[in-house]
Amino acid sequence: HVSAGIYESREYIVQPMYFPRGLLIPLAERIKKEVSVPVIAVGRVNDPKLADEIISCRRVDMVAMGRALIADPELPRKAFEGRLDDVRKCIACIDGCVGRLAYGFQVGCSINPLKGLEGFINLEKAVRPKRILVVGAGPAGLEAARILSLRGHEVMVVDRDNDVGGALKLALKFGFKSELGELINWYRAQLRSLNVKVLTGVEADENYVLSIKPDAVVLALGSKPLTINIPGSQFMYVVDDVLTGGVDVKGDVIVIGGGLIGCELAIHLAGKGLKVTVVEAQDDIARDTPIQNKMALLKLLREANVRIVLKAKPLEFRDGCLVVEVNGVKENLKANSIILSVGRGSVDQLWWRLKGKVDELHIIGDALKPGKIIDAVMDGFRIGITI
Repeated sequence: HVSAGIYESREYIVQPMYFPRGLLIPLAERIKKEVSVPVIAVGRVNDPKLADEIISCRRVDMVAMGRALIADPELPRKAFEGRLDDVRKCIACIDGCVGRLAYGFQVGCSINPLKGLEGFINLEKAVRPKRILVVGAGPAGLEAARILSLRGHEVMVVDRDNDVGGALKLALKFGFKSELGELINWYRAQLRSLNVKVLTGVEADENYVLSIKPDAVVLALGSKPLTINIPGSQFMYVVDDVLTGGVDVKGDVIVIGGGLIGCELAIHLAGKGLKVTVVEAQDDIARDTPIQNKMALLKLLREANVRIVLKAKPLEFRDGCLVVEVNGVKENLKANSIILSVGRGSVDQLWWRLKGKVDELHIIGDALKPGKIIDAVMDGFRIGITI
């Protein structure tokens, strides 16, 4: 059984999404050439097609899957029956499984909300099926629609964008997060098989919702980037501006905010040949992600020559420079473009407008409290078994 990594390189023990699928297969393949016993390979094999290809080409004798079976315990059966589009593939985020285990919590899964709840929760049919409108087709809204439909409710999903996925579509702009597209495709297939009506390109305002006359409304409107208020901040962009292609950044770029998204954005921009600096107010970066992700990110940041400035308080942006204060000393950082990655705020205005005007109103996901995929999916699942 060929694996890799020690605690000082734990990102190779449980590989994050920044590493390609089947990362360790070449190691096992080399060992197979030198031994006469069966060789088992492991590491970022989350697709039965990939596993079959590895074994068919006789690169190894067996493939072990861990997180892939946490994400979808029925993967072997689905593969055997040829239901490959029905396989919910692990996205290698680490947040739900090893990320929780490291803090003493029970193993869960960002995309399989039933993990850890087996035997405690059964998806029972609704006693009185309802007509339910889900506004927002991000991970929270899609999961809510899936569970509600499985329980016998008549569900319709509407979203202002031209496609489903919500914030996941923005994350796809990062090349190392392309597998999130498969999660979106999985939800598409699930809702299609359940005959859930999905309308995109629809602005569901107060009048629209009331005209539908649903028995219940679930708002999964997502979140929006936060900004800062300092002299010159009106000339700064936010992450969404960059990822949607709304602005063209060039030259020296400063990313304010060294959390997970800020670090990923810095790597993304550096990959385009830009000179990037990350400015972080705290004494460390990537504090909001499991250690395996953080170690991989730090390596990628070094390789991309991204400069990190810690304990830096932005003061103003003027004359092509961001003025920051580091340990009481002011410093000028050259910047052609400044991008803010300082958190997100809930989009909940529609909830306030509808409150008291519909029989049953719920708000979930980032619209309730901005978080990660695991939070959105679990919130969608929670409301799905509640109504």
